[in-house]
Amino acid sequence: MRYRCRDGGDYWKQRGYAGRGISVCPEWEAYRVFAAWAIANGYADALSIDRRDNDGDYEPGNCRWINNKVQTRNTRRTVWVEHGGARVSLAEAVEELGLEYHAVYNRHVRAGRAFADVIDEMQGGPPIIDTLNPKCRSAAC
Repeated sequence: MRYRCRDGGDYWKQRGYAGRGISVCPEWEAYRVFAAWAIANGYADALSIDRRDNDGDYEPGNCRWINNKVQTRNTRRTVWVEHGGARVSLAEAVEELGLEYHAVYNRHVRAGRAFADVIDEMQGGPPIIDTLNPKCRSAAC
């Protein structure tokens, strides 16, 4: 965590952390303070630290201990959708709905269709004529 946020080093580190201005809060520079926070906030060997806001710093109000599955759904490239009255990752929504991720992704992200319309169609609603050409509105396309 501290290494990733220091200036210098490799290209990946600079693009991902230090180069974006992400830092570790000053109080966590003292290991005992960080360790006490970690234990009080659910640290376990099978978990890793995650920043809720990927543009935010490593600090108590922005960090949590989570498993790999949850962490991979909270990245800069995550597609967020409104589902069930909450903002969730596309992966989480399609898993809950029992749909195939890439089918939903292609219709929603690549074809630019509204998430609710894609879900409606995939669950038996009226089909959209051409999923790769959102300008097409007839069967003749």
